[in-house]
Amino acid sequence: MGKWRNEQVEALISLYREHDMTSDKLISDESSLKSFVNKLNGRIKSTECFTAEEVAKKILSLRKAGKLPRIRR
Repeated sequence: MGKWRNEQVEALISLYREHDMTSDKLISDESSLKSFVNKLNGRIKSTECFTAEEVAKKILSLRKAGKLPRIRR
């Protein structure tokens, strides 16, 4: 899809917080990631949708930047 807009990043972070699963587990579990991506695409209501790969990369970059909330499991 390309560049992430601020509201899309905010939606991703909000959904991540609600999902209550660590980033490593979310990214490594194909069905959980697919479900997460579908929910995210529904929330952002864009004409283009993010792929699982794009979302996984964004989650990792946000985590490395310290912008994701900590989820302990």
